[in-house]
Amino acid sequence: MAHSAPHRSNGSNPGDTGEPGLPAGMSRGATGSSPDGPPPVAEAGVRDEAEPDNIIGHATGWLAATRERARAVGHLAVAEARLAATSVAVMAGLGVLAAVCLLAAWGLLVAGVVYGLVQAGLALWLALLAMGGLHILAAWLLWRTATKLTRHLQFAETRARIRPAPEGGA
Repeated sequence: MAHSAPHRSNGSNPGDTGEPGLPAGMSRGATGSSPDGPPPVAEAGVRDEAEPDNIIGHATGWLAATRERARAVGHLAVAEARLAATSVAVMAGLGVLAAVCLLAAWGLLVAGVVYGLVQAGLALWLALLAMGGLHILAAWLLWRTATKLTRHLQFAETRARIRPAPEGGA
């Protein structure tokens, strides 16, 4: 009985790759990659002729993928900026509508107070004068409070710290 060596095909037989771990009909091809795992390690001193093209191909693919990702992120940023601008416009419109509603409600409350004062026996002109005076007083108090808060906008302590020291002083 003759002893035969394990059969290794050079890929010329159809359906037989002779490469362990690969189904019949599949070969590692020129890139040396396998769908089942990492590429085979080249023997010492043997240079794969497809290696430079493989590196260039990978680099080109990586650059194309990076360019596509940058383009996609750019489109996403533009879409989000448009959404943000639209949202700001809608928010401003809703804020104006809310202010109109508040002013209408305030006017109705004031009218109700005036009506109540008139029903209590106060003359209409006197009730309107009293409500007008109260509103002027409220506006003056609000204005005075707001002007007191402006001192916080002057950054007095910060300016004092960065102001150069007077000459001759410590």
